[in-house]
Amino acid sequence: MTIKDLKASAIMVRPVLFTRRSKIARDIALQLLTSFFNDMPVLDEEGRIIGMLTEHDLIKAAETGRDLAQTTVEEIMSTEVVTAEKGTRLSELMKRMIDQNIHRLMITDQGKLVGVVAQCDVLKILVEPDMGAYWSEWSQD
Repeated sequence: MTIKDLKASAIMVRPVLFTRRSKIARDIALQLLTSFFNDMPVLDEEGRIIGMLTEHDLIKAAETGRDLAQTTVEEIMSTEVVTAEKGTRLSELMKRMIDQNIHRLMITDQGKLVGVVAQCDVLKILVEPDMGAYWSEWSQD
């Protein structure tokens, strides 16, 4: 097996910090600032991804005059979300990240959020290939 054959489940990080559509945008902005992420998945009651709230969404809302303390996540979230199933090969994850300029790719299992793979996670595998073998052993599905 080559590094690029590793599956998303072998390198994904979990658990994933997420929010719900009814939460207040300002509260999530504060969470983003303190967690050093620039986006957060928005899940429905079944754990399916229904959107992403990004720093861009928050800044755009504020620029258009919205009060983030009076705005729900659902009102301003991005609804087009690129995901990958946990069985997706690393080579495909890399292609999606490059082609769609995605820094953090949400990983799903039958539509439900199970992890995240960030560009830095991919870079770790590329720079230190032995970590791929280690992760692969511990992530048997």
